[in-house]
Amino acid sequence: MGLVGAAHFVRSNPKSDRFGVRDFAHVEVWCGDASTTWRRWAHGLGLQLVAKSDHSTGNSTYASYVCRCWVSAPDVQLLTATHHRCVCLLANAPGHTT
Repeated sequence: MGLVGAAHFVRSNPKSDRFGVRDFAHVEVWCGDASTTWRRWAHGLGLQLVAKSDHSTGNSTYASYVCRCWVSAPDVQLLTATHHRCVCLLANAPGHTT
């Protein structure tokens, strides 16, 4: 099966649902190393860093970087990673509240 284009695409996965979306504010991606990831995405996709929250801003739990693409549309990408593995385990623990 080759590429058929959007006009002739037929969905073949019965477990996938298609739903309408009007708009979205951002896409958040959890990754292992947000600092490296935002730099690679910025270089490869033409994104610009517009905000950050990490050790340098006093956040000792998470590192988050907000990137924006100004070329085609104002898409916002939020890349987040924990500083410590135990934060993920604690957040998933029964009875944990934030």
